[in-house]
Amino acid sequence: MDLLAAGTRSQEKAEAGCCLHGVEAVLQVTHGPHFPPSTENLAQIIAGLAQDYRWIVAVHDTFGADVMGRVGGLLETSPITQVTGILDSDTVTRPVQAGQAIARVVMKKFPSLLTVRPTAFVPAAKTENLAPVRYLALPEGVLSGEHHGFYPSLSQRPDLNQAAIVVAGG
Repeated sequence: MDLLAAGTRSQEKAEAGCCLHGVEAVLQVTHGPHFPPSTENLAQIIAGLAQDYRWIVAVHDTFGADVMGRVGGLLETSPITQVTGILDSDTVTRPVQAGQAIARVVMKKFPSLLTVRPTAFVPAAKTENLAPVRYLALPEGVLSGEHHGFYPSLSQRPDLNQAAIVVAGG
């Protein structure tokens, strides 16, 4: 299993991943100190590496779901989200019906894209054998950016955040 370390603090992520049991190599995306790769850039990098892997797995959070959705678009496949169990190399489980039932999903297209619920799995054990780090540079022409804040647009409507009383009907 290989681990991709990218984004802010990618050096720390790579160092932490090197000592996890089962990790054979850490792929660290290098970038300038002020410009970590965006989700679109990471999706392009992951899609470019995809043919070498059977599964591509991310944590099911806002960022992981966003990146996997974009990778799925590039690879023309749908991610399997919120995986809670891996039964074998072709079958996973995930909640359906608002968590009232568990579905078994048999994967038929590879690489399969998965997002996993981190609390559904036991944390990886640490090992003394350090996996090597392989550095991946952002490709030429790939944009990076930095978030400087949110600037709301002006509206003619009243701002509900400033209202003392809000009345709604429906």
